Amino acid sequence: TNDGDGGITEIVTYSVTSSYSGGVLIDYDGDNDLDIIHPRDNKMSILTNTLPTTPSSSGFGVSFSKNFGNQINANWGSGNGNGRLVIMKQGSAVDAIPSDDVIYTADSFGNGSELGSGNYVVYAGTSNSAIITGLSTNTQYYIAIYEYNKGGTLVKYLTTTPVTSNVTTADAP
Repeated sequence: TNDGDGGITEIVTYSVTSSYSGGVLIDYDGDNDLDIIHPRDNKMSILTNTLPTTPSSSGFGVSFSKNFGNQINANWGSGNGNGRLVIMKQGSAVDAIPSDDVIYTADSFGNGSELGSGNYVVYAGTSNSAIITGLSTNTQYYIAIYEYNKGGTLVKYLTTTPVTSNVTTADAP
């Protein structure tokens, strides 16, 4: 690594595997995943990936509030992941699980990533609550909340023990 003043602080031997926007992709840290080496402003930037581990404890205690029919607030206790993925399904229990290293898009019910058939991602983030929109009034929904650890573009989900519950939305406000 060039410190910008002509001094070298580390010598790295590597073979180039491919180009990436003026940098190279190599396995710099020896973890079998590619890292980005990018020369910038007379210095060398090294962006290594972070390999996350699967969380070991799930969240707990789902509760619902502010049931306005077409939207509802969901609250839960967090496990030891650095994030939560909330999946909902209308009319029956969530019957799909997230896949490691897939980052899902959260949105209103029916517009987020769909896992399997009718299982939609309605929240992905670090909070222990979410406002879920896009719901139909007087309809039963099932929820499953998965803990995950994310590092860079990699993510590991705890799929064995999601927090689950169900709720029926109110009549029209």
